[in-house]
Amino acid sequence: MIDGNRLNEVVRSNIEILCRHFFPAGHKDGGEWKIADVSGAEGNSLGIELSAQKAGVWRDRATNEGGNFPNLVMRNRNLRFPEAVDEISRFLGIDFKVNGNEHRSAENG
Repeated sequence: MIDGNRLNEVVRSNIEILCRHFFPAGHKDGGEWKIADVSGAEGNSLGIELSAQKAGVWRDRATNEGGNFPNLVMRNRNLRFPEAVDEISRFLGIDFKVNGNEHRSAENG
């Protein structure tokens, strides 16, 4: 099981470095990291909030889609939620599992 509160807190605290890693074609523009769309291409339509409580929240102005940072990683890399969390976990070197439970065990059967 994933500790969602810890995940959200860590994402908010590290959002700019996460954006630079997962979406390197983007750029900082005021309080947002800008990319074209969920593909992560260079552009300005999709903005990821960089500040305060909204850090990690994204909105694509062209499609009016949005969500949180793990959701964007899911969409960008065609992953399920636990796999997206694993990607974030590996990059930051932080374990988001509750009590060390392996969150993939039920899915991998």
